[in-house]
Amino acid sequence: MDKKYFNFIKRLNPMQKSNFYFLLVIVLFFSCKEKHHSNTVETPLKPAEEYFKEKYGDLGEDYFASKHKIIKEEIINRKYQKDGSPRFDGNYINQGPSNIGCRINCIAIHPTSKQKIFVGLSQGGIFTADSWGSDFKAIFDEQENLTISDIEFNPKNPSTMYAATGDLNGGFYLGLGNGMYKSTDDGNTWKQIGLAETRILSKIIIDPDSPNILYVSALGNLYTKNEHRGIYKSLDGGDTWEKIFYISDSVGVIDMVMNPSNPSKIFAVTWNRVGTNVGSVIQGTDSHIYVTEDAGLKWSKVQGGLPIDSSNGRIALAMHKANPNIMYALYNRNINCGNGLGQNAAQLFYTEDQGLSWKDIPFKASNSGFPCELLGSFGWYFGKLFIHPNDPKDIMVLGVDLFRSKDGGYSWNQEDDNGIHADKHDLVFTDDGSYFLATDGGLYLNNKDQRDWQDFENISGTQLYRVAYNPNYPDYYYGGAQDNGSFYGNKANTKEWERLYGGDGFQMAFHPTDPLIMYAESQNGALGQSRDGGFTFNRFTRGFQGSKNWDMPYMLSWHDPRKLIAGSNRVYVNRNDSSANFRAISPNLILGNIYAARSNPTISSLH
Repeated sequence: MDKKYFNFIKRLNPMQKSNFYFLLVIVLFFSCKEKHHSNTVETPLKPAEEYFKEKYGDLGEDYFASKHKIIKEEIINRKYQKDGSPRFDGNYINQGPSNIGCRINCIAIHPTSKQKIFVGLSQGGIFTADSWGSDFKAIFDEQENLTISDIEFNPKNPSTMYAATGDLNGGFYLGLGNGMYKSTDDGNTWKQIGLAETRILSKIIIDPDSPNILYVSALGNLYTKNEHRGIYKSLDGGDTWEKIFYISDSVGVIDMVMNPSNPSKIFAVTWNRVGTNVGSVIQGTDSHIYVTEDAGLKWSKVQGGLPIDSSNGRIALAMHKANPNIMYALYNRNINCGNGLGQNAAQLFYTEDQGLSWKDIPFKASNSGFPCELLGSFGWYFGKLFIHPNDPKDIMVLGVDLFRSKDGGYSWNQEDDNGIHADKHDLVFTDDGSYFLATDGGLYLNNKDQRDWQDFENISGTQLYRVAYNPNYPDYYYGGAQDNGSFYGNKANTKEWERLYGGDGFQMAFHPTDPLIMYAESQNGALGQSRDGGFTFNRFTRGFQGSKNWDMPYMLSWHDPRKLIAGSNRVYVNRNDSSANFRAISPNLILGNIYAARSNPTISSLH
């Protein structure tokens, strides 16, 4: 308001002020009313629309009416990046790595071309190899979503394939999918066929007699309660879908198995699973096994000795293909394995009458050999149990390690060795009894004849958290990856990138003029410094306290590269790179419960 009008109002007495404000309201009313009828007034734009208008000009109502379709097409055609900024004119070049490893969620072997294998990555799409040992190539990169949970073939026409998206094994950082995809040419091209709203799909099963009948289980968006959970059915190869099973907005379906000799009989595993900023639910009284005997019209909870009233975590379910009367079920729960409560294997059940009656197997007896901590206290990350196709007593449980029993679960031995990457997620048997194993660090083959492990390190799908630039070696690229450490390399040899630092790899930082000084980080602020160009690292955290983010932010000062700044619940600074001696330069920034959180909130970004 102009100063002279402010002074004028200030000199009025109370009655005059009252009359003045009354007249002002009348004037504004008729002014707004007149504008309402004006033909020149535009509908207010939403914030995102304002952004695009400022960036690209007045594109008109037609553009904004169809903006989602247009933006989607422009991203696919590579005209614009996802943040709206134009792409550069050049081409992207794969710099690697293809020898570091990546998290694989699922494996599929072609039903007729037995040497052809497909793998679905947690964040990298689908890769395939025409023969075991050959280089894997990406076949899903043109799609909007690269988070794969399952791959299945039409049993009567294997050139038709289906892929489900969403990270069924995710933890706090989930990869959300956008539904189902279908290929009719052996995976060369793909089409999205619905269920995008489910966000995380977990399993596809196909009726072997009528392969246009599909069943897909959905966990839903685990970041919020929602109705897009349960089981969906299609009668026309995925053109249309109907939800046929649903428990609640916080209960999804994590797995299904179908009786191949009676496709109308399907078992489904439900799971209480929601993770928000105020709480994480990983087990509950709705986590059970259900069955339908009429192709999904009616469902009932499986009883016969199973814990139907207890609070359960993720349940692993397996059916023997040659004899579907035989099934095993492994229940996870919050139990103490000596290091406090955590999600660990709690009970193992066995049935040989198709689920009518179940036997509780003492698989963790003191002399069984099964480690209580096999699931690492984060059993929500694992949920697979496998039965050897030639022997129903030969079973394997996937966890941090791989354990095998050849007597139906009474005695166990570790199947993998120290050369196999930790955290197992899928297993597929070959016809000769060998098997492929999917891990956080890539794909392995246990060769039955040679009795050894083959490591497939030629998949360029490493799940990078961060990339970094080293000004001292501009031709090299640096990065940190999920469960595969920090590393560097370039396209000169994508198969020989060098690992520098372990754990989950995050941000790296480099002294701008001294090539010997660099920093690398693993989860929860485990910062290391190297003073010999990356050959050795020493922990560099002395004095740095407080709760830290999984991807803890830190940076070299723009003004003094000897100074390192990092954030936990306070901002800390280390003023000289000769030694670690961090000091807080801010108060506790999360005091007073100003943020609702399921755990201690942390600083997530510094700039």
